[in-house]
Amino acid sequence: NRLWHFLESHNLLFENQHGFIKKKSTTSAILSLINKIVRDMDRGQFVTGLFFDLSKAFDMVNHSLLLDKMSGMGIRGTALDWFASYLQERKQFVVLPATDSRGCLTNHHSSEALIQNGVPQGSILGPVLFLLFIKNLPNCL
Repeated sequence: NRLWHFLESHNLLFENQHGFIKKKSTTSAILSLINKIVRDMDRGQFVTGLFFDLSKAFDMVNHSLLLDKMSGMGIRGTALDWFASYLQERKQFVVLPATDSRGCLTNHHSSEALIQNGVPQGSILGPVLFLLFIKNLPNCL
């Protein structure tokens, strides 16, 4: 909640972002798009659209770039250190259920692998961290 409040009070969220934002939805995104298309056509302007499917997007977030962006937005000190700790040095492994030679259920564990990119999915912070990561994407096009 503190992070959302900070972002909202400092106008740090991209105004045209509708996913993961309170009181916004796919419906509000479509209505906003239609309004802008109609407005620009009424003005005699040429209208184009560019749409992305960001497959595996949450998995592709580079931790260092995200932390640099957060620092540039004014998230510094203890707060930034906390987010760095939250993202970095995370590990994952796979557990496969199997039966041994006696027919008993057992689990096989893979070796641990360091997670170098991505935000934790299913977490409350995952969506907001992803939004911060892609915040300047429209400016790059």
